Amino acid sequence: MARPRPPLIAAAAAVVLAVAVVLLRASPAPPPRGWLPGAPPESYRVTYRVVESARESVETVEVTPARTRRVVSRDGAPVSGTVTAERAVYVLSGGTWAELQIVGPGEAGDALWLRSPLASAERRGLARRDGTGTVAGRECTWWATLEPLDAGAFAAATGSSRARSCVDRAGLLLADTWTLDGREVRSRTATAVALSTTLADPFGGATPKPLDPRLRTTVVTAVPAPAVAAPPGLTAERSVRLTDSDPATPGSPVRVRARTVCRGAGEIAVVQDVQDLPGPTPLGSGTPVAAGGLRGVLRATAGGLVVEVLRQNGHLLTVRTSLDEEAVVRWLASL
Repeated sequence: MARPRPPLIAAAAAVVLAVAVVLLRASPAPPPRGWLPGAPPESYRVTYRVVESARESVETVEVTPARTRRVVSRDGAPVSGTVTAERAVYVLSGGTWAELQIVGPGEAGDALWLRSPLASAERRGLARRDGTGTVAGRECTWWATLEPLDAGAFAAATGSSRARSCVDRAGLLLADTWTLDGREVRSRTATAVALSTTLADPFGGATPKPLDPRLRTTVVTAVPAPAVAAPPGLTAERSVRLTDSDPATPGSPVRVRARTVCRGAGEIAVVQDVQDLPGPTPLGSGTPVAAGGLRGVLRATAGGLVVEVLRQNGHLLTVRTSLDEEAVVRWLASL
């Protein structure tokens, strides 16, 4: 037989229980399970098994501290691949490396900066967490978006089309499955991950074939001053001017871009001030944002959060960064 409780103690217990129920109902819902990735390691190599249209291949992605990227895939046919370096993009075809395009420093290539774009996209319903898993012995969080994370700007999945991507705490993409109009069109699964690797020569000892001079429509010139003051906590590392000309009339400038790469504490911001000589450049697509008195748009991409704003001088300022959305918008508003 249970021992009866004194009336005062019973009454107090009832009050405590009632208050607890009220507080529980008033408390906000717990945050979604899982985690957002952190800063990616300085260098890594991920090997994937890729299945596309019932055809299997192996894809290797390598990223070095200098942010030189290499993607090589092999499926029994000749190896194919790309390299994004600090001055150009190269392509491997038929066993030969060739210079494909002149670029400035800070190109994303295949390096992923997923923390801030996933946070921004989740806040806007463009990406949602879809469980947790383990791939290649590494814990990861599954995310649902319309297309694979490295396919372009993030968008919300639909009932018939979506991609599920598993991202680990280091910000590495470990697996994804892409379904288009109800049909699975591709899957990638990491089979090996190395967080410390050296890619001394991305071309394997070969000398890439130079780009046809007639196609060299971009000239990169080092400049001493940054495009704008670096975001707080970051330091301007390298600044250049990119002058684009019309292929039909080489040497005739049609666009000038001032670009600065800023780094610090594991973060990056690639800032570009675009000046179209004929007139101002319009904003691209994205979610409208306001940075002080500046009108802009925001896009979440695998290479970082991209924010574009129109400056009062008519120039288009574009920032691709690993910084959080609030931090980059606050910095832009201060310019």
